[in-house]
Formats: sequence, C-alpha cells, structure tokens
Amino acid sequence: MQLEIKNLEKKYNQKSILSNLNLKIESGKVTSVIGPNGSGKTTLLNCLADVVNYNGLIIPAAKIRLNSLYFVQDLDKIESEFTGDEFVLLTSQLYKNWDKARYDKQLIFLLDLFDMTNHMRKKLKHYSHGMIKKISLIAAICTNTEIIILDEPFNGLDYEYQQILVQILKDLRTINKTIILSSHNLNYVQEVSDIIHILHNSVLIYDVSKNSGVIKQSHITNLESIFLNKTGLINKIKYSSNDFIELF
Repeated sequence: MQLEIKNLEKKYNQKSILSNLNLKIESGKVTSVIGPNGSGKTTLLNCLADVVNYNGLIIPAAKIRLNSLYFVQDLDKIESEFTGDEFVLLTSQLYKNWDKARYDKQLIFLLDLFDMTNHMRKKLKHYSHGMIKKISLIAAICTNTEIIILDEPFNGLDYEYQQILVQILKDLRTINKTIILSSHNLNYVQEVSDIIHILHNSVLIYDVSKNSGVIKQSHITNLESIFLNKTGLINKIKYSSNDFIELF
C-alpha cells in the first residue's frame, strides 16, 4: 500500500512540529526518517498511525489505512496485566489477515529467533525494555499487515538482535511489506533503506535514495556526512579540544 502525505501540519502549544510536509511512501520499500531530536520524526509516525490529530491529508484515509498498518512505538515500559502470549495473540487477531495456522508457525519461529519462548507467560509490566521491544516486533510481524511503522526499532536490543532485525527488515521488503522507520542509528538506516528522508526544524530538507548511490555503500560515512552537513550539525560537533581541556 502506497501512502501519500499532503501539506501535513502539526503544532503543540502553538509550536510547529511539522510544517507543510509533502511526500510519497512507496509500497514494498523500506522508508526511513532521520533527523535531530525534536525534528518531528516521531510526530510524523504518530500522524501516519493516527495517534495524534493533525492538519493536512494522508492518503488513504485513516479508516482504510489503519486496517493495514501496525505501529511499534519506542516504549520503555508497558503497564499491562497481559502476558506476552495474550498480547501477541490478541493484537494479531485484531487484523483482517489473521490466520491461525500461519500465526502458530510464525510465533514459534520468532520466539525462538528472539529467545522469548520462556518469557511468554510473564506479564508485560514485568518485561525489560529489550523484552518489550522484542515482543512488540514479534506482534508486528504476526499481524501480517501491509505496513509496519517502527519508531527507534533498534533501541533496547542487544547487538545480535539488532542484526536479526536488519535481516528481518530486508526479508519483509522481499515479500512486499511497506516498512516506515525512524532511527538515530545511521549505520542500520543506511543498510536497510530504499529511501531516507531528513527532517530538520519541522520541515523535510533532503532525500537520499538508492538511485543516488549513497546507501549502496557499506560504510556509514556518506550518509553521516550528508546528514551532518544538511542539518548544519557539522558545525556543532567541531569544537576546540584545547578549549575543552582548559576547563580542567
């Protein structure tokens, strides 16, 4: 499912968080949104998932979009009495494409992959940050939705599970799932993305795509350089070492 955003605006307390945002998100691609803290990344994802009110247009409309979309938020805790088993099952059954035989097969595979088999009878409120992230990712995959939105999906995961997630994102693209993610980890963003949108000061300032050749590179330097220069942060990180040392 392709998404189109037209003239998207979002304000909090009269402060503009997103300003006149226009972009298309292609079906079957991994689209990433990067930017400094406060640039509007999470707000954009919240708008796509209809978590917050906004001005502007997102096509298709929420009633159609939300039946085909699952949003994995970056949560430290979930204060819920549900067990892991209950959470994944109930979440998956909310979606029209749920199929028990496929669900059972997917669940066994994913629980083993993320080492969660022995934690499924625990209540979510007792889960660590990493366990919450893993159970949320498992639920997202088991819903079998066309679109998966991921806010900081690598946060809280140990290195081996980050690598597993990278491969999962590539495989989901292979089966024509549409992935939209936000992350500060430019290395992983560069590895998995088909197109990258850079947000800064509430506006879309630059796009990087495979066609540019940038994210074909295995090293982070190209994307990192573009990000730092386009946002102006390159000037912020270059300070005088002598001035710092003299503070001591």
